[in-house]
Amino acid sequence: MKEIHPSDSNEQRQIEGIVIKLLEKRFDCQLISNPIVLDKSKNITVNLDAYNLQKGIIIEIYAGIETLKSAQLKKVITDGFKLTLIEKMLFQNQKCRKIICFIDQTILSNFNSNNWHSLAFKEFNIETIFEKISPKDLQSLKNAKERQYR
Repeated sequence: MKEIHPSDSNEQRQIEGIVIKLLEKRFDCQLISNPIVLDKSKNITVNLDAYNLQKGIIIEIYAGIETLKSAQLKKVITDGFKLTLIEKMLFQNQKCRKIICFIDQTILSNFNSNNWHSLAFKEFNIETIFEKISPKDLQSLKNAKERQYR
């Protein structure tokens, strides 16, 4: 049997797939997860967790739970910056819905507080939303987190 590396994030990737299905229902559209070309001439692409360019929806999913460490906070902020770049490059003068979806209310609250990154998200119209996952999926993430922090 193949041993799982302690830092493997397979559970988070699986949860992202589940969350994408939930978001498709929420927004009543199909969401895609393929890379997006930002600049063909320079071969610059970007990966997004989910999007529907026709509906003007671009989404990053943060599948972390319970606590938000400094590096994880920077990752979410970077995701917000990436969404803003995609809006500028692909939608030009049109607005799109830039969304970061969280599966943990406590972590979401970090982006709805009185701090600079919450203000930045509001100023750049980056929506922060919550999507509830099943208790079984939540437990799977907790088990992965325990394994990762041993």
